[in-house]
Amino acid sequence: MKDTKLIIIDSSVAIKWFFLEDTESTKRARAILEDFKKNSSVQLWYPDIILFEFSNVLCYKRDLTDEQSQEIWQSFCSLPANVYIPSCEFISETLEFARKYKVTTYDASYAVLAREKKGVFITADKMFANQVKESFVELL
Repeated sequence: MKDTKLIIIDSSVAIKWFFLEDTESTKRARAILEDFKKNSSVQLWYPDIILFEFSNVLCYKRDLTDEQSQEIWQSFCSLPANVYIPSCEFISETLEFARKYKVTTYDASYAVLAREKKGVFITADKMFANQVKESFVELL
C-alpha cells in the first residue's frame, strides 16, 4: 500500500493553475495539480481562508470578464480537495505560530495545517518561506 502524501497549498499556488504564464513556478504548480489528479495517494488540503483569498484574486484581475471569473471559480471549487474548517484551538495555534515567525495568521494557517496533518505546505510566497524556514514549508 502506498503512503499518502498530503500537500497543503495556498492561493499563490492555486492561482497558477488557471493562468498561462511561462514560468518555472507555474510549471511546478501545474505539476502538483496533475500529480493530485492522477495519483490517489496524493491528498490536497487547504484551510477555508483560501476560498476568500482565491476569489479575491479573481475579483481584482482586471483582464477577466465576470463570466471568466465565475468559470475559474467553479473549476477551482470542483477540485476534490479537502477544505479544513478551523476550530478555536487551531486558530490559537495559528496565532502562536504567526507571532513566533512574525507572519499573518492567514498565512500561518497553511503552515500550521501542514504541521498538524504531517504534510507539506507549498507556497509561491518567497518572503513567507524564507521567514519561517521549517521543514514542512517549501517554496514552489
